[in-house]
Amino acid sequence: MSSVPSERQRAALFIDAGRPTEAMQVLGPLAAADPDDAEIQRLIARALIELRRFGEARRAARRALSLEPGDATAYRLIAVASIRSGDPEDAAQAARTARKLAPTDWRTHFLVVLADCAAKGIVPDTRLSAAEARRLAPNVAEPMFAAGLLAQTVEEWGEAERCYREALRIDPMHPDARNNLAVLRMRKGDHGYAAQTFADLVGENPKADRARHNVAVAYRSAMRWGITGVLAAAMMRMYAELAPLGEEVAPVALAFSAIMTGGAIMVVLAIGIRFVVRLGARRRTILTAIARDPLVFGSVVALAIALVSVIASFVVWPVALSAIGLVAAFASNVFLRAAVARARNRLGR
Repeated sequence: MSSVPSERQRAALFIDAGRPTEAMQVLGPLAAADPDDAEIQRLIARALIELRRFGEARRAARRALSLEPGDATAYRLIAVASIRSGDPEDAAQAARTARKLAPTDWRTHFLVVLADCAAKGIVPDTRLSAAEARRLAPNVAEPMFAAGLLAQTVEEWGEAERCYREALRIDPMHPDARNNLAVLRMRKGDHGYAAQTFADLVGENPKADRARHNVAVAYRSAMRWGITGVLAAAMMRMYAELAPLGEEVAPVALAFSAIMTGGAIMVVLAIGIRFVVRLGARRRTILTAIARDPLVFGSVVALAIALVSVIASFVVWPVALSAIGLVAAFASNVFLRAAVARARNRLGR
């Protein structure tokens, strides 16, 4: 029996280190030897949450409750599993029960806020819990993150950004605060910052589903702006050639240059976003990665034709080459939309 506590500690260390599979290998024999140990059931619930087996995690936490009724930790585990499995109503009920049992534990107030935000059901009690969590743990990032999430849920964008930045001041590597701040920045059009943040988050944790989804969203937005820039440049070039602009030629040419440059930059950024995760795992060059994806390869080739055609239109056959550039940019957009739709379907699985 003396080995049981050390084995529990090993399991807890595995969970804290992000190695839930090894934790379950330790906990399985312990649970078989002593199925009525509530602490082992709580550890199993924690490991199962990390393994994304949320239904089993809730069952393990409820088993712990049956062994130790009134255990706030088990209710917290039920709330976490319910939030992550998309059951905010069950999460809110479990979180409020945990708060009632442990009102001085900031984590119970934190979970109330997360559950209400997930349910899109912000009530005065939600704001009270957010304030209480910050009061109880002023030097912890999670309560400030919860305050930002609450503000974001009710579309108080400035307050949400302020809270996320404060959370990152406390913990610069806080993944959820970094993710949500990047979402807000992308909403303002700062696709570069957002894309880099999402890519970093996926690189740090390839199983981060929200960051992986946001990589696809940032990629789509960047590529859309890039292709839109090339389309606009091609149309502007044709307009400049066909219309009697007179003194307006100089500003149109300046606008054309700005749009073309911005479009090209956004396209390069989008390509980087698309493959940053794959490159880290498979050590392929960007060109190899592009060549292995027919839809993206077709989009890049068509976009290259569009760029060359529009630039060449300044030298020869302005209307014809601008028209070719317009068609090629449109074809690139079609290929890209197909690639993005496929990527989103894969992410959905």
